[in-house]
Formats: sequence, structure tokens, C-alpha cells
Amino acid sequence: MLRYFGLFLALMLVPQSQQVFAIDFKKALKETVEKEKKKFEEQQKKDEEKKAEEARKAEEAKKAEDARKAEEARKAEEARKAEEAKKAEEARRAEESKKVEEFKKAEEAKKVAEEEKAEKAKQAALNKMTPAQRIRFAWQNYAFYSDGCGYNPTPSKKEPKDTDATGLMLACRIVGLVDIKAMEKMSGQKVFSAGPHTNERVDFSSRSFGQFNPKFVDWAVNNAIPAANDKAFKLATQKIYEDYFQPNVEGFLRTIYALESVPKVYAQIQKDYAAEVATGTVIFPTVFLESYLEKIPSTYFGIKTIAFWVRRGTDGSAPSFKRGLEKLVKTYTPDRLKVIKAEATAKAPAKQ
Repeated sequence: MLRYFGLFLALMLVPQSQQVFAIDFKKALKETVEKEKKKFEEQQKKDEEKKAEEARKAEEAKKAEDARKAEEARKAEEARKAEEAKKAEEARRAEESKKVEEFKKAEEAKKVAEEEKAEKAKQAALNKMTPAQRIRFAWQNYAFYSDGCGYNPTPSKKEPKDTDATGLMLACRIVGLVDIKAMEKMSGQKVFSAGPHTNERVDFSSRSFGQFNPKFVDWAVNNAIPAANDKAFKLATQKIYEDYFQPNVEGFLRTIYALESVPKVYAQIQKDYAAEVATGTVIFPTVFLESYLEKIPSTYFGIKTIAFWVRRGTDGSAPSFKRGLEKLVKTYTPDRLKVIKAEATAKAPAKQ
């Protein structure tokens, strides 16, 4: 602007002859000034608009940032409330679980108390029975009683037909019906003459074995098979014998008959086993017996049944047990006795 003003002054000082040219120049200068002014104003306006736009954008950015922070705060609050709700739900469920568990324990305790009460009532009723009545009760209720040795607490419909596994189960179910203490009270005899078992519990963890008292076994043979002298009772218990006893009774008999068919081998087994027991090296004679199997008729009913008879030979109860098993067969299935004897020696041993 100063340069235009200087020019203007210079024009004022030029001679009159030059005034026409100066007027045109003034006009041009004025127009130029106005254009420059307009251009300046337009630039100024653009700068103001730019600043306004930047201010607007800054305001929008600020609002967006405020909105973002507000949204984050809202989400954080929602997350906090959700976490509190989750914890509250977990606490509620924990409380419910606690109440359910307490109820369950109370129900179990109630059930145990009821079972104990029922057991006491049952024992009280059994204790009022005579020995003969209790034996009959045991026969009639054999299927409903569980393992008295602690092996299998659940009664089954039938014993599996595998004497290796079930001869012991059969005896243990009898113990479940008539415990050892009750047997001794009824018989007036100790059940075991030696070994780890007592009239309180049967111990299968010991390295020694329970030796039966032959006098007790004789008493059981004479008194524990009421069907031998009572046809009506025989008919009432025939199915029980066939379902639970017959396979095992015949299996054990077939085994003793097979052993007796090779008396020298049987005697040698008894002698060798007694020597092994004396040294304390044999816990259960199944492994010990494997070297003798080819010398015994192959009709024996499982290696554990041989072990049973070997041990009964050791404690002296073998004749009594054999007599009892034969009595059961003669009572319930008399036609089977000759068949069992024939089956026992049907296959000769590989070596004598």
C-alpha cells in the first residue's frame, strides 16, 4: 500500500501537461488498489473461514472425544455391573449348592440312621430266632443279602458260573446272612481253628490263611441243610439252590473227585504245600499248583478250587466239606451225584 501512495504523490507533482495521463493512471491505480483490497478482504475472509472450519473441526473432535470417553465410561460401568451381577449369581449358585449339599448330607445321614435302625431291628429279630429258624431264614433270603466279606455290597440275581471267582463270593454271602459270631453262638464251635480271621472280621490281606475248625464244619453239615429232612422246605428252596449253589457245589465236588482219582499226586501236593507254608514263601497256592496241573484230570473246576481242597487238607476239614457238598447234591439233585463223579474222571491226566 505504501508503494501505491508514493506513486500517487509523484503524480501530484508532475506538470499540468502531463495531467491527462496522470488521471488515467490514477484511475488504473484506484482500480488496482480496489482489486488488491478486494483480494486482501477475500484472503482475510478465507483465513477467517479456515480458522472457523478448524475451530469447528476441533469442536467436533472434542465432542467425538467426549463421546468416546462417555461411551468407554458407559461400557466400563456396564462391565462393572455385569461383573457384580456375575459375582452375585456365582454367590447365589454357591449358596444353592451349599444348601443342596447340606440337604444331601442330611438325607444321607438320615438314610444311614434309618439303615442302622433297620439293621438293629433286623438283628434283634434274628437274635430272637432259634438256630434252626435262623438257618431257614438264611436259606430263604439268600438272594437278598450282599457280600459279608466286603467284596461286593450289591446283591445279584445269580452267582456267575465261575467257581474260581464265586466260591469265595458264595461263602461271603452266607457270612452276610449269618455273621461268624452268630455262627459260633449257634454251633458252640469256633469257625476257624487258626489263621487271620476272627469272629469280627474276615482278613484277606494276611499272608496266612484261615483254617476251618472241622467240628464247626461237621455241625454245619448236620444242621445247615434243613431241606435234607423237610420236603416242603426243599421245594421252597430248590430254585435258590439251582440259581446260587449248584454250579459251585458241583464244581468243588468234581475237583475233589478229580484229585482223589490220583491219590499219590494229591498226597504229594499236600506234602509239598505244607513244606512251602512252613517256609512262609506261599501266600496263595495257585502259582505253586501250576506244575501239578498236568498230573490231575482236566475236569477240575478252576485252579482256585484245587487250592481250596489243598488248604482243607492242611486244616483237616476236607472230609467234612466233601460230606456237606455231597449232602447238598443228594438233597436237591440226587441224580447228579453219579454224573459228577463220572465227569470228574472222564479225562485222564497227561502224566501220572
